[in-house]
Amino acid sequence: MSIDQNLLNSGGGIVVAGLLYAGASMYVTGPLVMERMAEKSGWLARCEARVETELKARKSSTAQTPEISCEDILDSLDPEVVQLIRIFGGEIACQMIDAQNRARRSAEKLKSLALDAALSNKGAACSCALSEVSEAKRGSFAIYAGSARTIRPTSIGNLDGALEGALATPQCAALFKAGGAS
Repeated sequence: MSIDQNLLNSGGGIVVAGLLYAGASMYVTGPLVMERMAEKSGWLARCEARVETELKARKSSTAQTPEISCEDILDSLDPEVVQLIRIFGGEIACQMIDAQNRARRSAEKLKSLALDAALSNKGAACSCALSEVSEAKRGSFAIYAGSARTIRPTSIGNLDGALEGALATPQCAALFKAGGAS
């Protein structure tokens, strides 16, 4: 039985074309379809709004404690008591209170700056979640995209849930929780 050489030559081309199509589905069209599905469902906008709301709530919850200076304390006391306090080294206590107030103001300012930076980069956590799901479900989305969306693997059925789960992973949550722990 002889083997037709034309069949082998065309068969190799079909195999190569099939491998190229599978590779394109795996690394290009699969992740693209996943991103478009997330955009179509509105998850990306909801994610950014959620991150922004959480960061703004955290920023407003940084309670501005009233600052009490040493002079405020001394002004509320009798002049004789103030003189006695000054005789026995009250100036050192005043310096400690003032240093504490400066440190508190500095810490509040740093926390506010960190929250502002996280707020300006609110899309990073959502993009991270998209990347995590894209990487974890790359094969499923490749099958879905490669079959021209005729075969829908069950693993991509709840995309919003998978994205929410990915947003809660330490890698993605750190991108917006770095703005200061509550």
